[in-house]
Amino acid sequence: MPSETDANQWVSKGYKLMESQEYEMALDCYKHAIEIDPRNEKAWLSSAYALMFMMRDSEAMECLDHLLEL
Repeated sequence: MPSETDANQWVSKGYKLMESQEYEMALDCYKHAIEIDPRNEKAWLSSAYALMFMMRDSEAMECLDHLLEL
């Protein structure tokens, strides 16, 4: 399990879960990364991808909007 303080490790774990089509679990990893580092662009973008794969487009757009504000 990634360190509680390393957002990038949580993003990497999310990538691996995305490859296995475990989108909800990947999204949980990205959310954890964002909690640690709210300015982590990879976590916001990856969250949007995971949400799009789950057909949650309005939530994905919110992530992308937030990303543009960083």
